[in-house]
Order: sequence, then C-alpha cells, then structure tokens
Amino acid sequence: MTVLWGAPSAPATDARETLCPQPLRVQPRPEVFLLEATTPILVRPDATGAWAAAESLVAAWREPVGWAPPRTADAAAGDEGAIVFQAPSRDSAPLPAEGYRLRVTRERVVVEAGDAAGAFYAVQTLRQLAPTALWAERPLVLGRPFLPGVELEDAPRFGWRGVMIDESRHFIGKTHVLKILDAMAALKLNRFHWHLTDAPGWRIEIKQFPELTTIGARGDHSNADRAPQFYTQDEIREIVAYARARHIVVIPEIEMPAHSTAALRAYPHLSCTGKPEFMYCASNPEVYRFLEQVLDEVLTLFDSEFIHIGGDECPTGVWKKCPRCQALKTRENMPDERGLQSRMIHHFDRHLAARGRRLVGWDEILEGGLAPGATVMSWRGVDGAHKAAALGQDVILTPRTYLYLDYPQTETPDGYSYFAIQVNSPERILAFDPLAGFAPAHHGRILGVQGSLWGEHVFDGDDAEWKLFPRLFAVSEKAWAPAGAAWEEFQPRMTAMSERFRLAGYRVATAAEPSWYRPLDRWGPRQLSATWSNHVWDVRARVTGPGVYLARFHYTGGQHGYRIRHARLLVDGVQVSADEREAQARRPHQRAVDFVLRMPAGLTPASIEVHAELQTEGGADSMGALCVLPVEQDQPVVRRFR
Repeated sequence: MTVLWGAPSAPATDARETLCPQPLRVQPRPEVFLLEATTPILVRPDATGAWAAAESLVAAWREPVGWAPPRTADAAAGDEGAIVFQAPSRDSAPLPAEGYRLRVTRERVVVEAGDAAGAFYAVQTLRQLAPTALWAERPLVLGRPFLPGVELEDAPRFGWRGVMIDESRHFIGKTHVLKILDAMAALKLNRFHWHLTDAPGWRIEIKQFPELTTIGARGDHSNADRAPQFYTQDEIREIVAYARARHIVVIPEIEMPAHSTAALRAYPHLSCTGKPEFMYCASNPEVYRFLEQVLDEVLTLFDSEFIHIGGDECPTGVWKKCPRCQALKTRENMPDERGLQSRMIHHFDRHLAARGRRLVGWDEILEGGLAPGATVMSWRGVDGAHKAAALGQDVILTPRTYLYLDYPQTETPDGYSYFAIQVNSPERILAFDPLAGFAPAHHGRILGVQGSLWGEHVFDGDDAEWKLFPRLFAVSEKAWAPAGAAWEEFQPRMTAMSERFRLAGYRVATAAEPSWYRPLDRWGPRQLSATWSNHVWDVRARVTGPGVYLARFHYTGGQHGYRIRHARLLVDGVQVSADEREAQARRPHQRAVDFVLRMPAGLTPASIEVHAELQTEGGADSMGALCVLPVEQDQPVVRRFR
C-alpha cells in the first residue's frame, strides 16, 4: 500500500478523538511531532520494563518509518526530536497499575509509566494517534507521517479485560490465535480465556494420557469423524509466551464435571456407565486422580494465577442412576445431586490452591455451595455475580445478554451463522453497565468483564474475526474506559478502529443494519399465539406505487422461532396479491423469510394492508419484525456459513 502525505497538519478526522478505548484524560495541543527515519527511541535507565515496549514500537513502524532499535537515553546528549520512555516524575501523582502518561509536543514525545504494562499500553495509544495508513500490513509511506500534539493520562477501569475463544467445538489453529492476541493487545485487553476441552473435542496434549488427543481430539461440532486437532505442548508454550510479551495472561479451561464427552471417549471407564457420557462419575476416586494429573500437567504449561474448570450445565440424571454416586450422596448427607457437583469443585479448589493457583468456574459452581477460594464467572445474567460478591468472593462478568459474541450482531442476516438467541450489537454491549445493581461495598469484587465467543457457529479463524470485530472494540471500552460513554460518541471511534483493523488484515463486520431495514412492526415474547392467528399491518408508508414488494419477516431473538403463511396484499379491503407459501423464521440460519407481493398500477387507494397468519414454533419465547420494501432495494446476502 502506498500512502502520500502532504504537509503536516491536523488530519480530517482527529486521531485524538478516535482513540479506543477512551483514555481517562485527553488534552489536545496545537502542534505535531514529525516521525522521521532518524527519530531516536530512547529508554531512560529508571523506566521500569519500558525496553520491551520501545522495541514493540520500533517493530510496528520499522518498515514505514525506518527506525533503528531503541537505545539507552544519554542525559548529556539531550532528547529533542526523540520518543522517550521514562519513569513518572517525582512531582506527579503515582500511576496505578497498567497506567501511563503521554505527552506529544513539537520537540519530543514522552512516555511515563510505572510498570511494563503501562509502557506497552502507551505504545498502543501512540499507534492509534499515528496516521491510520501505518496500520496497513505492508505500508509504503511517501512523505512525513506525524503524531498530533496531546497530553494524555490513562489507566484501566478493570484488571480483567477478557476474551474467550472456544476451540473444542471448532478448531481455528495457532496462526489465528496469535492474530487474535495481537488484536487484544491493540485494544488493551489482557485475559485470554482459552476453552480447550468440551464434548466435541479435547484440544490440548497431555503426555500422561495420550488417548485424550489420539481419540478425544477427533471430531468437532460439525463432523464427528474429522481427524484429531489439538495443540502440542510446544505450541501451547509458544502461544503463552507470545501472549505474555503482549501483557496477556492465558487462562486454560479444562471442563469438569460435565461437558466431558471427549475425555470419556478416550477413557470411558471414568463415567458412571462405562460409556462416553456427558459427565464424569462424581464418586469414582480414579476420576479425581485422573483430573489431578491432567491439571498438574496443565499447570506446567500456563503461568496464569487462574485455572478455569468449567463447572457449568451439569445434568444429574446419570448420577441419580449410579449406585456409587447415590451411596456417596447418602454417606455425606447431601440433600441432592448438586452436592456431588459441589464436592468435586471444592476438591479441585483445594488442589489448585495448594499449588498457588485459583479456581474460576461458570456461575453454576454456586449450586450446592460455593468453594471458599473460587471465583465466579457469571454468564446467566449477573445474578451469580451478585450472589458471589455478597459471599465475599471475586467475580468476572460475561453475561450472555450482552457479552456473548456468538449471538448475532444485527437483526438482519449478514450471511454468517450465529447462535441466534438475541442481538448483541456493539451498541448493546456499550449499554452494559458492569457495576449496575452492585452495592458499593461489592465493587472491589468485580475483577472485570469478558467477551465470550462460543464455537458452535465459528467454523474457522476468518469466521471468528467477523464475529469478534467490531464488537471487541465495545468490550474494550467497557473494560478499560471510564463509565458513561454514549453510543453517539463511541461510533466515530469504532469506525476509526474498524478502518485500522481492516488495513491490518482483519475481517471486520459492518455491524450495522442495511439502509432498507426499517421495521414496520416488532413483537416480543408471548405476543404471538401457539395457534395460527391473522395479523394486519398498514403499509402505506412502504408501498408507495406499483411494483413488486417483499414482505420480509425477521426472527430477531428468543429461544423459539415462528411460522408464517398466507401473506396477502389488500388495497381498500380487496386482495390484489397473495403469496400462499408457509415458511419458518428461526435460528440459526433461516432468520429472514420473504413473501413476494405485487401492487398493481392505476390505483389510488385509501388503505394498503399486508395480512399474514403467524404462530410460534415450540414455545412462546420468540421475537420478530416485519419489513416491507421494493424488491429493487433488496441487498442480497451471500451465505458464508457451512
């Protein structure tokens, strides 16, 4: 890519107004700092951990700008015309962890940070302040790029700023994981939750139990016979080191007691029945020894304080029929089978604590009694987080109603497959208030927030990128920036970040409804009947002349779809067109259904109506919308999912 630069002046869209996430304080200055091939990158001896950050800045701009490696600052030589990394001055207020100050003037750029992470995040802000063209994979710059003048102070709102990727259901591979880690670093996200085991496949090499990968790694959510896909331990170490260099901690998830079919395909004797059930046998001592050995090997690969053990969605039917589980339940006076689940969680809470680690699990680990050292990851709304915080234990927020990224990002289909419960758009994510409803005394228990991308409908790395971006921009805003950003204020920053990421080679969704999408009507849960009922809509605002029109029925959310039949166009009460087909609008693929209606010429109607019969399918939790548009305004969507 070739980029032409004119004389340095304020860009058309001021980069100081398009930073994402938004810093704590930004004060523009009416000047610019020119980026020259001879610009020295200096690191003062007192700048803790800044050397790696300086090297990352040189690496990012080496090709377009042509910089030499950083060098130690020489006080006698001065620093005019340089980018300088230094410790905070003694006269300034102390910086919190991961915080930094940045000052760009005509003479120099000064980065102050109290730790290595703060210096690294200052570099990410410098990259956003620079011309967008420098984000291109292979920029060729002709001219003189520059940084706009600014004084800036910044620090994160939360310590846990996370992303979860599920590779059990579909394996995306090392190349894409490294690319996602680069994106996280640019957005100041610092926790990579890696869902490596689940029912479809086991994705991490465990040398003590080779059948976990020779057998358990075979298949995925789409194809049970797919050849084994997993990460070797050397690949795990490489990815963890790559993340660490970007101040990202990798948290592995090893599911228990449920979501364990892949492991039980390899070792079926660890189930209650000797078959590959969904959960381990909760009363079998060999299960505990097996999982202890697995976790101990996992701990040699990951340096995270937290280890995720799942703990979610555990049915108890098999345990109810297992004589050994029932005997254990009776012997330990458990009120129900949830006690068996809680017993296992308590055991591994102690096991991890003895090794200097902390257990984290989905909010179901509250059931049967929360283990004393456990951290709760709240996904079924925020009720679990409230309960855990009230018990004095830490929580991480990833409520599915806001932060599940396998949900659609628009009400209209975009050609990709989603787990279509509801729309989690960037605007909706931005509306989430992590601290809403928590007592001030419990705020300190909220470690942070996380966007979670489950893998049922994420078939490869390109698919993952489309669903992550631009929504991760909004996640980073909620995790890092001060509270209260309005959608209208965030939109230009999201747009600018989208352009940067596209230039860097990422697949970024538009995440906006098409121009024709102007629903005439919407309906929510329990508004449609379980039996066929006729519905009538006044469409005079949409049917404005003769021609062919589409009555497009959208499924926009809920657990259940709905059916449509007998769509008719009536003019002054007289039917002039009909499409008598029957169709269904439902998740995940058939999210919009078109009925074709024709408006005759030569009419001067007083009323124009669309009639259609609708009924819910499988239950009352169905949401939808109706659009009516001329066929020539339609924008066909290319189906991209498998």
